[in-house]
Amino acid sequence: MKHQGKLVLIIMIIAAFSFAGCASKQQETPPIEEIPIDTTGFQQIEPEPIELDTLPSVEELEQRRLEELRLVEQQQQQEENRNRQSLKVVYFEYDQSSLSAETREALRFNAEMLRRYPGWKVMVEGHCDERGSTEYNLALGERRAASAKQYYIDYGIDASRIRLLSYGEERPAVTGSSEAAWAKNRRAVTVTR
Repeated sequence: MKHQGKLVLIIMIIAAFSFAGCASKQQETPPIEEIPIDTTGFQQIEPEPIELDTLPSVEELEQRRLEELRLVEQQQQQEENRNRQSLKVVYFEYDQSSLSAETREALRFNAEMLRRYPGWKVMVEGHCDERGSTEYNLALGERRAASAKQYYIDYGIDASRIRLLSYGEERPAVTGSSEAAWAKNRRAVTVTR
């Protein structure tokens, strides 16, 4: 029994030292800082103060908006000008005013541009090569311009947006008396106005 009493005493001493060691470790841990929590359960964070001097004024915001609108309008105008210049010239066979498949394809492109820009009004100019009399070529140029106009109308473009003008042989695109030159001069040109 004596041994048991000594054993109990040793166990109690070891336990006392163990508890003393744990207590000292707990004291080394810094205390937890309390963070205020609102009624919703979220942590309350103080917002950073906003300096009113750094915010743009209403006038500055309006000026920026107007500048952006001007930039957009300028880009749209540049695109419209490029599209005006992209209108296709259509060509005709000798002494003809009927539309070929190739001519119809070019006129379809032009008609799409006219749909895209409903404010455009156009002049369709009819031209001929140098062969034939002045009177005959003026009439043939008129028929060529009228064929293009009728295509546009059939495509859905309002006739009031389209005017006709025949130059006959007066304004050749290419000078010369060869078939290659004549082929370039037998044409209808759609010009925006």
